[in-house]
Amino acid sequence: MARKGAKPYGFGAYVASDYDELIDHPVEMGEFTLASFRAGGVPHDIAITGRHAADARRLQRDLQRLCEHHMRFLRQACADEALRILVTAVGEGYGGLEHRASTALLCSRDDLPREGMIEVSEPLTALSSVSSATNIFTPGT
Repeated sequence: MARKGAKPYGFGAYVASDYDELIDHPVEMGEFTLASFRAGGVPHDIAITGRHAADARRLQRDLQRLCEHHMRFLRQACADEALRILVTAVGEGYGGLEHRASTALLCSRDDLPREGMIEVSEPLTALSSVSSATNIFTPGT
């Protein structure tokens, strides 16, 4: 949502053009891990809340690679504005909901990649991108 005086990722005033825009922007307050990357020249952020030991650098690399692959696959760039990926790490569970410029995900904390986990370095294809995306959140499948 557009900031109106608030510092990036900070408390303060934000503005929405209407109620639909307001409810289509989830908010994360509290302590979280923030990692940023660029895909197709567009900034993207991932915020992980909840107890976890995720390797944020690996998530940055993997998600940048996936986003850029899908941009090429779909032959289009993403929106010109930043994409926010909100992840809540829990003991067990999964799910998600897409929004205008973000996605809110729920995953098991043990499914996030951790330092020292084996990385798959195969080239991405339309079919392998699906399994690569799954491996980010459910290693070993």
